[in-house]
Amino acid sequence: FGVGTRLGSSADAPNTEFVYKLVAFEGKPVVKLSSQKANLPGAKQAWREIDDDGLFRRDIVMLEHEPTPSPASEPLLHKVMQNGKASAQHPDLDEMRQRFQGQFERLPERFKELEANHSYDVIMSEALQELTDSTQRTARRQEST
Repeated sequence: FGVGTRLGSSADAPNTEFVYKLVAFEGKPVVKLSSQKANLPGAKQAWREIDDDGLFRRDIVMLEHEPTPSPASEPLLHKVMQNGKASAQHPDLDEMRQRFQGQFERLPERFKELEANHSYDVIMSEALQELTDSTQRTARRQEST
């Protein structure tokens, strides 16, 4: 009998742990009410806003169908699987290194300090906040009946 990552690989082998969080069921948004396992309902897209100098300004988590927050923003989530098959070619190690270096250069210097005491701004759209609030209210009502 075994549970989790160690069941499929030896304890000394590198592995990655992932958590799957259900955000919709039969087309309807769902949430978990547990404070340790909270999630945001509905399909989402995250956008990175870019400032006038080309540096990262902040990230915005939005519902998937919402319009692009500004012309100076880039989508962060890209489809990599569809119908059980890879839908995009995966970059090789050199391409990933180049991408990281390019992205790291666009990170403001205050976030690169070893003793950094700054928080990168990540916000939710109003529509996502409203959906989260209403879905939580619905879940609480169902839980109490």
